[in-house]
Amino acid sequence: MKPDGEPYLEPHHLRRLSDGGPDHPAHVISLCPNCHRRVHFGRDATEYNQSLVTRMRAIEPDFR
Repeated sequence: MKPDGEPYLEPHHLRRLSDGGPDHPAHVISLCPNCHRRVHFGRDATEYNQSLVTRMRAIEPDFR
C-alpha cells in the first residue's frame, strides 16, 4: 500500500531485458509487490514466471 492507503502494482517484463527480452508494453504485466518479488527471488521463480507467460498467451494471442 502507498502511504495514502492506495494499493499499487509493479511492472514486470515477462522476458528479462538482460536476456534480450523486448522492452515493449505487450511484454510487460503488472504484479503486486509480493508476486513481483516471488517471480524474481522465489524458490519457484522460473515456474511462476512461465505460468504468467502461459496466462499472457491466453489473453494476448499474438504474444510470443
